[in-house]
Amino acid sequence: MTENEKIEHRAKRVIVQQKSLAKRSGVEKEADLKDRREMNREKAKVRIEEEWQERRGYAKGWKAAERDRQRRLVDDLRGDYERRMVKT
Repeated sequence: MTENEKIEHRAKRVIVQQKSLAKRSGVEKEADLKDRREMNREKAKVRIEEEWQERRGYAKGWKAAERDRQRRLVDDLRGDYERRMVKT
């Protein structure tokens, strides 16, 4: 297949997909939307739970020590030797 034939084939495939989506009934579309909403709710629950776990970690104190350790790292272009000398 030449490059132009590949492009035409892809374009036809996209048009067929669009037509099949347009043919779907309103009930199917509503069901898809309902599924998406449910999936998004589940994702949000997981995200919220992860955030709360993170907050609990800070409240217990062990995350704060890790955060402080990360802050002490130098983010510049100095060499390792100079970085060690600055932070000691």
